Amino acid sequence: MPAPLLGFLVGYILSNRRRWATYVLLLLSPVLAMTLVMAFTPPAPPSFLAWWGAAMVMISPVIIIWAISTTVGFATARWNVR
Repeated sequence: MPAPLLGFLVGYILSNRRRWATYVLLLLSPVLAMTLVMAFTPPAPPSFLAWWGAAMVMISPVIIIWAISTTVGFATARWNVR
């Protein structure tokens, strides 16, 4: 539930450049969170990069759902009924 709400709140930022930059950062937040988790845990063989790719594949459903719900919230905030 936080993704559409955060997307909705980001849609109300008045500055166009700041609004789109915040929207992109919000879309990338699951990837950034997983990268930080992987960066602070000790790497297993073969390397950090190999496990990072596996982690991205494992959380891809979460990333897709997060992106869709964030976009719906963002579009709802930008939608004008008038």
